[in-house]
Amino acid sequence: MPPFSAIGVGFEWWADEFEKRTDGRYIVETYGFSGLVPDASALDAVKSSVCEIIMTSTGSQQTSFPLASVTGLPTLTFHQKGVSFEEYLASFDALIELHQEPEIAENFKDYKVVKNFEIDPCYLITKEKKVVVPEHLSGLLVGGASGSLADMMEAYGAAGVFQIPPEAYMNMDKGVTTAALMTYAMIGPYKMYEICDYILKQPFTAGSLLVLMNWDDWNAMSPQDQEIFTESWEDAKIVCAQGMYDENINSEPAIVASGITITVPTEQVSDMWVAACEKYAFPRWAKDCQNLGYSEEVTDRILAKWKELIEKYTTQK
Repeated sequence: MPPFSAIGVGFEWWADEFEKRTDGRYIVETYGFSGLVPDASALDAVKSSVCEIIMTSTGSQQTSFPLASVTGLPTLTFHQKGVSFEEYLASFDALIELHQEPEIAENFKDYKVVKNFEIDPCYLITKEKKVVVPEHLSGLLVGGASGSLADMMEAYGAAGVFQIPPEAYMNMDKGVTTAALMTYAMIGPYKMYEICDYILKQPFTAGSLLVLMNWDDWNAMSPQDQEIFTESWEDAKIVCAQGMYDENINSEPAIVASGITITVPTEQVSDMWVAACEKYAFPRWAKDCQNLGYSEEVTDRILAKWKELIEKYTTQK
């Protein structure tokens, strides 16, 4: 994300706050827009101390964190009834509980997990073609649709294109894509409403952002500084949630004012999308995990656990 945009507000806040709380013993430099290393190299970069801390996502690191990527399954999201500050915080707690599953915890053993953040769901934005039901996907090139979601898209005649948010505007402008999956907190800052014609407000994939640290750098800190680090990140979590909430709320007026056509699906239409994802996306996620050595029992348990946690931590019943 751009600096000071959405969750980035909390990262920038933490950078300043940690310097203050440690009386300048640490200086924090931040790099928005993947300005230091590309996301594809994020894990190698933090392992080798190119940077001490990195933000990446389960979606872009699925082979490293396959079971944790269950949070990106389409329609299994928080904020089904609109974004809520309280629900952001609740969803972060849901991730903490999910990552206590032993098989998921094992995936993260090479990193100090600083924080993880569940993001709000993506909606489908399209250029020229209006989409309401799955059958309308035919012929679209959908940026941000990869893995299990790409299988669902392809079943209805669309093609998924790997894409990170900063590439969305350029890709659609050049015709590399004709659609994209983005949150309001992305559609607004990236001004996607300038080149798109339609938004389908069906909650699709969400997923998790991960803040990871190099173990050597963590262990080099004194216990007192480790405590300051942990406490300052707990406070930053609140700022991140507020930034995510504000970006969504503040983005909507410009999106609506642009004249873009926004479709809110009926419950019946939404059920059609859920059924399509359960048929095509969920089995692909399970198969991908099983191809990496996990049993069907494990994938079934992790999927059931995430469904349970969404129900448990959803604040807007």
